[in-house]
Amino acid sequence: MPYPLAVSVAQCELSENHVILRLNLPHEIPEFTAGHTLQISLGGKMHALVLMRTKADWIEGIMHRPPVWQDLPPTVEILACQGAHLQVQRALPLLVGDGIGSASLIVLAESLKNQAAFQPLVLLSAESLPFAPRPSQIYLKGMPAGVIAAIPLLEDWKIASRLASTEDAVGCFEGSVTELAAHWLAQLQAETLQQVEIIAAGKPEFLNELAQLAARYAVPFQNI
Repeated sequence: MPYPLAVSVAQCELSENHVILRLNLPHEIPEFTAGHTLQISLGGKMHALVLMRTKADWIEGIMHRPPVWQDLPPTVEILACQGAHLQVQRALPLLVGDGIGSASLIVLAESLKNQAAFQPLVLLSAESLPFAPRPSQIYLKGMPAGVIAAIPLLEDWKIASRLASTEDAVGCFEGSVTELAAHWLAQLQAETLQQVEIIAAGKPEFLNELAQLAARYAVPFQNI
């Protein structure tokens, strides 16, 4: 697919910290799939747009709200498409995310929700998430007492999730999401670890931390 590609803006929804953009496509572009990240130019600045829904003639994604948001431009320029086509291999995928890349993991979790062979656990950083957490109704062995904050959409899908926060948010693990993942892995028996793999989304330094954690426990690692 040649880049850059100018496309028209069909719809925009704003929240305090995030923007949801729907973009019209001139034709179907197979590489634009849910969970992938587009690098787009908006007002002369580059932004990461994580794709949540894709159709033949439009795509929709989420991005951090720019510091200055005035009139929405009629077009944006797509500069690149990033993302791997993952194949979940083990029964207990541990999905760990930080920042806007967490949206990719929610897309992946959705793809697993009706597959009985997989029981994913999603761990995310609570800072700057585009939703309000709620107390989980899903029991999760090995979590510290009081760590019950969960992602509402995943709760509806019966997928276990927990949040970590460095800002003492109610119901969240006190610390980084990498530390939360390490805490959960540390209490697993050897036979259970053989069913675990880590799939991560976030900035390069975050991915390096998760890769090191996976190596420590000798479990497979993939990143989006």
